[in-house]
Amino acid sequence: MPTDPTLIIDLIYKSTKEQNSLLPQITRLVKLMYLAEVEYFRQERRRLTGLDWKFYLFGPYPVSFENVLGDPEIETNEWKSGRTSKQIVRDEELFMQARADFSTETIVKGIVRDWSDADLNQLLDFVYFETEPMQNARRGEHLDFSTIQPLASKKFQINLDSEQVSKLRKQLTERAKSYVELRQPSSPPDELLKNLEIWDQEEPKVFPSGPCKIRIDDLAPEE
Repeated sequence: MPTDPTLIIDLIYKSTKEQNSLLPQITRLVKLMYLAEVEYFRQERRRLTGLDWKFYLFGPYPVSFENVLGDPEIETNEWKSGRTSKQIVRDEELFMQARADFSTETIVKGIVRDWSDADLNQLLDFVYFETEPMQNARRGEHLDFSTIQPLASKKFQINLDSEQVSKLRKQLTERAKSYVELRQPSSPPDELLKNLEIWDQEEPKVFPSGPCKIRIDDLAPEE
C-alpha cells in the first residue's frame, strides 16, 4: 500500500530537525521527496507513494501534489537579496512524532543527510541529469520509475596463475621456518635484573614520598 505523501513530508521535516538543518523550502522539499521515491523504488522495486510524477517545466513534479496536501499553510520568506521563497508549514509537535517502516525512514534520513544542506543548483543538477526517470523522459511526460536500476553488489573476479600461486606458497613456507627462532621468548640477562633490583631499592631514597617544594632559583640555567 502506497505511503501517504504527507507522512513523507513529515519524515523529511523530522530528519531535518534531528540533523540540525534548515527546514526545506518548497522547491527543495519536492526534490527531496522525488529522491526518496527514486531510492525507495531502487531498493524495494515498488513505488513509495501514489503521487503522479511528471517532467514538468524543468524537473520532476507531482501533478497531484496540491490535491493531496489540500490547502496547507504557506510561509513566505524574504531574503536580503530580494529573493523570496515559500515553505509548507507543518506542526512540529506532530511531525516529530512521524513514524514509518524501517526502510522508508532509513531512506528519508539518508536523502536528508546528503541533500538538505547541499547547494540548490547541485541538487537540481543531480535530480535532472543523474536519476533514471528524468534521463528517460521528455518534458510533459509522466516519469517511469521502472527505469531505475536496482541495487546490485559488484562482483570482482581475480584470475591467478596456479603455478605462480604454488610457487608463492612454497616460498612462504620456507621463509616461515626462519621466523621460528624470532618467535622464541627472550630472557633478560642476570645483570639487568640485578640493576633493576638496585634501582628499586635506591629510588625511594633519591625521590622520597610526600610534599615537595621547588625554588625558582633552582630552575635558572647555570652560567
